[in-house]
Amino acid sequence: RVDAQKIHEAQLVSIPVHSLVKAPCGGIAVGIDDSAEGQGSVRFEVSVQPAGGDWRTAFTSGVLRGGDTPESFSIDLRGIDAIRLKTDHATGGAVADRANWLDARLQRVDD
Repeated sequence: RVDAQKIHEAQLVSIPVHSLVKAPCGGIAVGIDDSAEGQGSVRFEVSVQPAGGDWRTAFTSGVLRGGDTPESFSIDLRGIDAIRLKTDHATGGAVADRANWLDARLQRVDD
């Protein structure tokens, strides 16, 4: 379980999940860290790669700015081999772009 992953600057993180028995992944939230003090603007994206398939976008946020309420979403990881978490600058370059991935959970489900 990752309670919060803080990222500053544009980032792309790939996570192999093929060794897990997949389940829906819910309760994820994204937003700008409070330490940005109302500044910053970021877009978030989650891509998934099905077994033997091409990457596809599973979630794209709107532009989130410092002080905005975090945006919540769920994705289904059944049949997925890998996920990518991407953050990118929205406006104004990298000023206070302190991106947070909140409450992301990869849950193993035994048969």
